[in-house]
Amino acid sequence: MLAQLDLWQGSAAEAAGAFERAAEHARRADDRRLELDCLEWINGCLLHGPAPAEEAIRRSEEIQQAGDRRVEAWGRTVQCVLEAMLGNFDEARQLREQARATWEDLGMRLELTGAGQNFGWVELLAGDPAAAEREFRAVYDMSERMGETGYLSTTAGFLAEALYAQGRDEEALRYTKEGERAAAADDFLSQLLWRAVRAKVLARRGELESSEKLAREAVALADSTDFLDARGTVHLALAGANARRPPRRRDRCGCTKTKGTSSQQDGRGPCSQNCAKRRRLHSPVAPAGFEPDQEFAEPIALSSISPADVPQPLRKQDSARTRGRETAPSDEPLPQMLWRQVRGKVLAVLALAGHDASSELDRALALYERKGNLVMAKRTRSRLAELTAPR
Repeated sequence: MLAQLDLWQGSAAEAAGAFERAAEHARRADDRRLELDCLEWINGCLLHGPAPAEEAIRRSEEIQQAGDRRVEAWGRTVQCVLEAMLGNFDEARQLREQARATWEDLGMRLELTGAGQNFGWVELLAGDPAAAEREFRAVYDMSERMGETGYLSTTAGFLAEALYAQGRDEEALRYTKEGERAAAADDFLSQLLWRAVRAKVLARRGELESSEKLAREAVALADSTDFLDARGTVHLALAGANARRPPRRRDRCGCTKTKGTSSQQDGRGPCSQNCAKRRRLHSPVAPAGFEPDQEFAEPIALSSISPADVPQPLRKQDSARTRGRETAPSDEPLPQMLWRQVRGKVLAVLALAGHDASSELDRALALYERKGNLVMAKRTRSRLAELTAPR
């Protein structure tokens, strides 16, 4: 159960280790069903977590040798996306059809609604959003008929992405609303998907403030996890919002301001406390031993950030994800309160940190390269080249 919670809340590497240990204990106890259940879950960790695509494929192929059709079907459902990340689209589609045939033969309709997300993902990577739409819509409709919402909320986000890629913004916006409606507050993947697509739609409409706000919320949700590909997705969405803003220039302090406006706030000069606060943490994750910039006389005022600054799903996610792991004794409310308060405020600062389009593309590229997603890394490099090309 703890391993499942780890995965649902975005700690795929930790979850994978826990599932591997549980599978070994189950094998020693001669509990075949539990062993196979753990092996199924490992596949999800391999897809979403930090394991590079090629390494994840090797482990998934090992798992598929367990001698169980359901385990094999999940393995192929995951492997088809990993192969697509490497650009092996023919092999990816072959694996997809093998997995689909097995799910249908087993009559496992609920599992098929989850697997369908991966089936459409293959086509998004292959650059065929119309084919992706067909895959996503089929399992979305299936979930809807079953009254199922867990897979439906995530599928809605994927379907919205396929529609956005075809320029059908109104339909894409509709499905982001469906995803928002159906998603549980602590379902971070569904929460970041609808935000990311809606941010791109709003950016294309010119509603830049709303677009950037949603994209930053999605980044705050994703960057507290080790789901590398999902993190790349939301940084691309934020890059899209930033790329459409009016030109900005940097003040001496590193703060930015739109051309023709002043960054002076509350009469405190161009380096207001708020600007400094946004500048402190330049990267999505502060390095160990992080020290405030020496050029600022006053320390970062974390206490000035209200918990309301943190999106509600992020607060719930953080609480659920770390439940039972705090070093503070559970029966001492003050240490518990302080621990959660500080983490929430740090994440709020990260969510507020301002970055331009090229830096967000750099972050997305680094994440895709770490995951071994060659297809998205190539597309991101192309966007970077277009953005930085002389005009």
